[in-house]
Amino acid sequence: MQTGKISSDSMVIPWDGVTRNIPDWNKDLNMYEAFRVSSVPYYQEVARRIGRDTMQFWLDSLKYGAGKDKNSIKSPKLTVSGWTIQLE
Repeated sequence: MQTGKISSDSMVIPWDGVTRNIPDWNKDLNMYEAFRVSSVPYYQEVARRIGRDTMQFWLDSLKYGAGKDKNSIKSPKLTVSGWTIQLE
């Protein structure tokens, strides 16, 4: 939310229409609901909205993946906890 791309935890990101194996992901979700059901597609969309450079800034600020390649977001894909996030 610090980036301003998500206005609040109640802001809804519409479902993209892609049916996934986890039924709770196949609907419009706000951040609270997405967190509750671990909705990867929701957070993929958040990452796209934030953008590569800003995402890298926040990952560095949080020391996420400390000791790993500092330029980890040179490609349009980001892998976090085993999930690939398409940034472009």
